Amino acid sequence: MCILNNGKGDNWVNPVTKLLHFEKNHGNQYATLPPIFKNTAFMSANSEEIENVFTGKTKGHTYSRVSNPTVEAFERRMALLEGGQSAIATSSGMSAISETFFTLLSAGDEVISLKNVQAGTLEFFDFIKNLGIKVILANELTDENIAQLITSKTKMIFAEAISNPSLEVLDISLAAEISHSYKLPLVLDATATPPSFAKPLKWGADIVVYSASKYICGSGSTVAGIIVDKGNFDWNFEKHKILEPFAEFKNLAFATRVRFCTHSNLGAALSPQAAHDAILGLETMALRTEKICDNAFILAKYLSDKIHVNYPLLNPKYKDLCLRQFNGCGGGILTICPGSKEKAFKFIDSLKYADILTNIGDTRTLAVHSASTIHNRISGTDKIAAGVHEDLIRISLGIEDVNDLIDDFSNALKAIGF
Repeated sequence: MCILNNGKGDNWVNPVTKLLHFEKNHGNQYATLPPIFKNTAFMSANSEEIENVFTGKTKGHTYSRVSNPTVEAFERRMALLEGGQSAIATSSGMSAISETFFTLLSAGDEVISLKNVQAGTLEFFDFIKNLGIKVILANELTDENIAQLITSKTKMIFAEAISNPSLEVLDISLAAEISHSYKLPLVLDATATPPSFAKPLKWGADIVVYSASKYICGSGSTVAGIIVDKGNFDWNFEKHKILEPFAEFKNLAFATRVRFCTHSNLGAALSPQAAHDAILGLETMALRTEKICDNAFILAKYLSDKIHVNYPLLNPKYKDLCLRQFNGCGGGILTICPGSKEKAFKFIDSLKYADILTNIGDTRTLAVHSASTIHNRISGTDKIAAGVHEDLIRISLGIEDVNDLIDDFSNALKAIGF
C-alpha cells in the first residue's frame, strides 16, 4: 500500500492538498478550475508591454505555441507537485524527451543512457544518430561503468525511474551522485512513477520528463507531456555551450532555452483543452495511483504462486528502493512470462477485464504482448537488453475490484494449462 505519511510536523501540508486549493483568486470568477483559453494569440495594452513580454522583462502570453494561460496552470501545478522551479508542457511524452535532448545537445554531443528504456525512446535514440548525436547505452549506472563510457563530449545522463517493461528500479540518489561527480545533469523519465508517490527531484534528479498521457491524465483520453526542471543545477556554460546565450538566467538557463527556443521552434505545444484534461487528472491522481499500485501488488502476489512474475516490490533487489523512493509503492505494472508467444497470445485473449492496449496508467487494466507490438521495430539484441522476451506480457493495472481481476487472471492461466 502507498504510504503518504509526511512525518514533517503540523505545518507541513501534503502537496495533493495544496494542489486542490491552488492559486485561489478572484480573477477566475471564483471558479475552482482555470478556464480554457482557446486563443491563438493574446493582445497587449500597448506596444511597450508586448515588447517587454517578448524580451522577457515582463511575464505574459503572446502566442499559444509558446505559452497559454490554461497550459501554464497545468505547468504550475506540476512544478508544485514535483518541487521544481519550472515546468514546460508539451504535446506528448516523446516531445518532452525530444525537447529536453535538443535543448541540451547538438551535433557531436554524447549522452549516456541505460539500455532498459522504453521502445519509443530507443527509436528516438536511433533517430538522433542522423543528427550527429550519439547515445551510449549502459548496462547499469555505477561509478566503474560510467567511468569507462564518459568522454569530454558527454553532456547528460538519462534513465527511467522504473524501466518499462523490465521493471528495474533506479537508485536515484546514487545515479545523481555519479552524474554530479562529472558535472552532468541527471535527466529521468518518471512516467511509471507519477508524483503522487514519487519525487525524483527530491532524490537528486535535475530534470524530470513525463508522458502525462499515462498516470497524470489517467483515463486514456488525452495525449500530453511535461518537463520539470529542479532549477538548481550549476550549469557550466563552457561545457554546455548550447546554453550560453541564456547564461543570464543562471540555474534556469535550461528551462528558459526550452521555452523560448526549443519548444517554440519545434512547435510541440500542448492544447489548452488537453492541459485542462491534465489538470482534472491531477486532482484524482493520488486516489487512482494508490488503488492501481495496491491492485498490482495484490495481483502480483497471487500470480507469483502460479507463474513467473516480475514486480518491483516482490523483487528483493528493489524492495528497499521502492520503500525509500516511492513511499512503499511498487508501481502499477507487472509482467509475466508463460513460456511462449503462443501461450502469451492465448492468455491475453482469454482475459475479460483487461483491454489489449499499448498504453499504461489507465483506469482500466491493460495487457499487451510487448515483443510483437511496442518493441516490434526494435532489434533482437536491443529487445533482450530492454528485458523483452518473446513470451513477455506487460500488464498495466487499473482501478477494478481486485477480486474480479484475480478471478479473471486465474481463468486465463487455466486456459494455458497453469
